[in-house]
Amino acid sequence: MENITNEEFIKKIKADLIQSKHRFEIHDPRSDVRYKYDTSKEAIKGASRIGSTSFNHISPQGEDSRITQNQSDGEWYRTERDNRNLLREHFVRPLTDIQKEIDNENLNSIVERSEQRAVLKGINPEADQILAKVDTIAFSKIQGQEVKEIAAKIIQKNNGISPNYGQAMRESSPETVEMIAALTVGKKFEEFVNDRISTTEPKRTAKKEKEEEEGIKKKINSQGENKIELDEAFTARQSDKPLLPPNHEKDYVRVGNKYFSRNGSKDLAFTDKGNNLVTASNDEKNTQLMIKVVEARGWHEIKVSGSENFKREAWIEATARGIKVKGYTPQEQDKEEVAKRDLAKSKTDEASLPTATKEEKSYREIMAKAWLKENPDMAIKKYPDLINAMAYAVATDQKVQDMGYTKAEREMVAGRTKEIIADRIKAGTVPEMRIRENVPVQVKQQEQEYER
Repeated sequence: MENITNEEFIKKIKADLIQSKHRFEIHDPRSDVRYKYDTSKEAIKGASRIGSTSFNHISPQGEDSRITQNQSDGEWYRTERDNRNLLREHFVRPLTDIQKEIDNENLNSIVERSEQRAVLKGINPEADQILAKVDTIAFSKIQGQEVKEIAAKIIQKNNGISPNYGQAMRESSPETVEMIAALTVGKKFEEFVNDRISTTEPKRTAKKEKEEEEGIKKKINSQGENKIELDEAFTARQSDKPLLPPNHEKDYVRVGNKYFSRNGSKDLAFTDKGNNLVTASNDEKNTQLMIKVVEARGWHEIKVSGSENFKREAWIEATARGIKVKGYTPQEQDKEEVAKRDLAKSKTDEASLPTATKEEKSYREIMAKAWLKENPDMAIKKYPDLINAMAYAVATDQKVQDMGYTKAEREMVAGRTKEIIADRIKAGTVPEMRIRENVPVQVKQQEQEYER
């Protein structure tokens, strides 16, 4: 997150306040009245009341899309007219997907403003009042229950930083405060606001206030305390890799590059920064999931940093999955734990693998051995599937050559790349290389950078 000054923050939230927002509109031709709604659910109810099967969605950029109910399945979709037959409409995109996008966009804006506000000191009270109004509007646009719960929790934390924020929200939208009170776990938000603004509240010392403020900031803003970094010289692009292992997608809500737990806490589990994953959590299950994400993306070498508990759990889980780890020196009991997990995982995997998959695994191991031991051309003749491995090795060598590596450095990288490719052959994760004709092009200097 980039640093921001008080002046820049105030300018930003004022701009957010006046910026156009997502909305849904219905025109009632009988009374010539146009109704406006915050969410698609409200718009559908409005359409039902006047007997309409369509309404409009207007984006912040002013794009006007028609939403129509499909009579065959009863669902609502964004539609487009057929240019060849204006009476015919094509159902382009489900309304549920549009609403999810709106939910995530508004939650992301609340999260971003919260993170920026948490690191500022001596801010004008008026800014917190504007911030409360902006967040209230964003909150009203969110329809999904889980996303709304996460937003409510963040708004509750914002109030802990500034009493002006909670007071302004209560004055501008009491119904929002009531909803947040119903959504948040523990002390009700309205009671929390009352406690902060009560004249009978015991006077706290400056030291106590600072401790509370720092504690709240740490909860909101400490992402990055624990980190898992990709530690390979080169790796495949991540665009074709899963963001989460498929069997864990249901456990998290994704907002931008942040992943929130779907459990009762709705805490920020971790942040995905491409070639590194960061978290403030020391929870073992959360660390194990992050390692599963690493494994799903085909990372074979990682570096861990942060608390000892985090590094230990990351080392154990990663090592048990055949991933090399730097940044932690294991104790004897850690190695014993790896052996236990490795054995348990092997038994589980072996029991669940069908015969064909076992044969495929054996075939991959044979190919990997041929890749390491035999002449590349001979290995490819025996195993044509190795053509992608060869293309990847050539592409990597060309990359380091273009980057100005010496011959000795290129040989060192080539040797390590060969080992990495062998591991990927065994795992079945060698990236598919697309071959195209060589066409002379003009490439700008800044476009010659490569992703790790």
